[in-house]
Amino acid sequence: MAAGELARRHAVRARVGRVQRRLNLAVWLEALVVPAWVAVTAFVMWRVFVQRSLLPAGVLLAGVALVVTWWRGQGKRISVDAAAVIADRQAGLGGLLLTRLEVPIGGWEYDVNTRLKTLTMPAIDVRRPVTMLVFAFVFLLVGFLVPQTEQPVRAVNAAAATRV
Repeated sequence: MAAGELARRHAVRARVGRVQRRLNLAVWLEALVVPAWVAVTAFVMWRVFVQRSLLPAGVLLAGVALVVTWWRGQGKRISVDAAAVIADRQAGLGGLLLTRLEVPIGGWEYDVNTRLKTLTMPAIDVRRPVTMLVFAFVFLLVGFLVPQTEQPVRAVNAAAATRV
């Protein structure tokens, strides 16, 4: 395979990769909303009621939220093949991009490459998940503003102290 052919193939795959990353961003943000809210709520409750070991609790809850996010997002990720289909539709190529990914070269290759250069990224709606994550962060900040109660100091029983 010639160097020029490798460069063209890489350029086509790079554009499909950009589409894939953009679509997966929406998937991961959507998968993060519920675990983030659960972790933030649990941390605020821990801070208000337990009031000890905040850093380990926060790290543990954040780690659990990330694992649950990964678990929720794994099955919904967009594959390279699905991204190629979406990119083909976005560019209006009628299947030429998919053919280009399978067949090394053809008379239509120049048309595919030119259209791919003007490929518009698919529209993703990340307003809802981003808004929900911002609200979770605001809830966390408000949780830090809640004053902690002072832990009661037990008065020393003078009678018991003289016996010990």
